[in-house]
Amino acid sequence: MKYGAVVVAAGLSSRMGDFKPLLPLNGKTVIENTLDGLLKANVKKIVLVLGYRGEEIEKIIYSKYNDEIKIVYNHNYSKSDMMTSVKIGLNSIRNYNYDGIFILPGDIPSIESKTYTKLQNHFEMTNSLVIFPSLNGRQKHPPLINKDIINFLINFNQDGGLRKAFLPFKEKTTYCNIDDFGCSIDIDTPKDYKNLLEYNLKI
Repeated sequence: MKYGAVVVAAGLSSRMGDFKPLLPLNGKTVIENTLDGLLKANVKKIVLVLGYRGEEIEKIIYSKYNDEIKIVYNHNYSKSDMMTSVKIGLNSIRNYNYDGIFILPGDIPSIESKTYTKLQNHFEMTNSLVIFPSLNGRQKHPPLINKDIINFLINFNQDGGLRKAFLPFKEKTTYCNIDDFGCSIDIDTPKDYKNLLEYNLKI
């Protein structure tokens, strides 16, 4: 089976006080860490949804990556929510006809490649439409979705984001137990970023 991903990095980073995708981590930027984790897990195509300061991210992407990264824009990033960016990304990646698609924000950069691989293995052993990693009994990022629900998600027009959009597939949603604390670390605030740096020094 073949896998793709939609990574959303269009927001203003308002709570952080600094621009999250370009913060330094492990000798590169946060967004590079996120992308590299997916690519190491044999994800063939990543659609990266940009908005605020997107041109700065673009320069880095085009200097390092080849056609495994496709950049698209949410030009209404300042007035729209994350679900809007997800839809833009899904609309772009559906043309590649990948079997499974990861969906995640760009500010969760410490997910281990083995976690993506474990989710892929779970996907291939079940008939799930949505798979979540589960850490100590709690749902984490990123969901891995079956291509068969892409059109439904693109056309979903209710409030509540992905959480609400996934509800019709509750009976076909499964959970994959993982031991990767990186799935729990995003960087919404300066304290989160400090915790992320400390975590990466330990692994």
